[in-house]
Amino acid sequence: MKNTQENNLGKVIAELHKAFDCLNNAFYGGTLPEVIITIQSKGKRNALGWFSTGKVWDDGTQEKHEINISAEYANRDFMDIMRTLHHEMIHLFCCVHDIKDTSRGGTYHNKNFKAVSENHGFYYSDDAFDTKTGWNFSKLTDESIEIIRNFDLNKEIFCLKRYDFSAQGTSEEKKKSNIIKWKCPCGNIVRSSKPNLKIICGDCGQPFKESE
Repeated sequence: MKNTQENNLGKVIAELHKAFDCLNNAFYGGTLPEVIITIQSKGKRNALGWFSTGKVWDDGTQEKHEINISAEYANRDFMDIMRTLHHEMIHLFCCVHDIKDTSRGGTYHNKNFKAVSENHGFYYSDDAFDTKTGWNFSKLTDESIEIIRNFDLNKEIFCLKRYDFSAQGTSEEKKKSNIIKWKCPCGNIVRSSKPNLKIICGDCGQPFKESE
């Protein structure tokens, strides 16, 4: 018997590759290298997708980067998925051109990322900056949306999603830990079991505050 879900997922990935080619031609002049596009569980990450800075795939002739769309969010509105895919392609562009666009383990998007995004069809609202993730929350311009709408893509195929089991955890994970996380305004983190900790950040000079 055919595995219908597997076949459908394969079609979704094929459509994402087609969308990658369309975005590459429209916004990057077709200069970005081929990537492997996957749909994987986000696990404990709170991420709509991600880009692998390393070349983690090998097809026997060349190594390739990976762009992933998180399985739990794979059935979002078509334009939202295109925004996520295009966002990860900004990371690819920066990687190819040796532009440092993130820090803090890839979570903080710096001003380089913002500048490249604004040069490739994105804009930022006045309240877009986030102290934790930086210039992560870019939006497609009206012109970009119109360009993407005219791509010859199957917009109805993005209907599959994976159930999110990350919130359930294991019995061990559910046990309350006595470790407290303390965070300073610039993002540095200290973990300690000592309550009422009073410590000043050596980078920004501000006191650490208890964080969830």
